Amino acid sequence: MSDARRLERDADLLQTEVAAQEINYERLQTQIVQATGEGMVEDWARSEARMVREGEHLIVPMSAPGSRPQASPTPTPDAIELSAWEVWWALLFDKP
Repeated sequence: MSDARRLERDADLLQTEVAAQEINYERLQTQIVQATGEGMVEDWARSEARMVREGEHLIVPMSAPGSRPQASPTPTPDAIELSAWEVWWALLFDKP
């Protein structure tokens, strides 16, 4: 009888894991469709690769000769206070 209960419990755990993996699969499929869509490719081409369409002209702003670029200050992140259990949780379970 205990073997039957254990097998039922294992089956329930596996069904839960399969359902979670199916949800993850659907999420990844959605990301693939979005990443390979025309809009995403065009956004990347224009912003990162500096590509233009036929008939357009690429304009890249340049600073005036002899002018020095102004440094923008780098903001420092605020320190996050963690409790002892949060530190241990991060050390034991979070991926590096």
